[in-house]
Amino acid sequence: MHTSDFRQALGPLYPELGPGVPDPDVHAESVIVRVLNAGPDSLREQMLAYYGPEKVRSVAGARVNRLDAPVYRDWKSRLHLPERAAAVEKMHRLWRQ
Repeated sequence: MHTSDFRQALGPLYPELGPGVPDPDVHAESVIVRVLNAGPDSLREQMLAYYGPEKVRSVAGARVNRLDAPVYRDWKSRLHLPERAAAVEKMHRLWRQ
């Protein structure tokens, strides 16, 4: 995938930047978490192709507490994510109620 294609696809996820979008290489960690939490499935697949599963797994694993509960459940087995702390799980359960 070309950088410009992936970069352009990020635009709708960053309305606060107006016409600008973050550089996916410079801001990879932020982009990966934002795409997982708010991106459509097609953009998530583009992200996996762009960064590769190892990079996405590494970033998502290090920021597992920042993933929304549904995203964590959906991607836990695919990315082999670690368990979240009990306090984080409790917070997400309370948030859903």
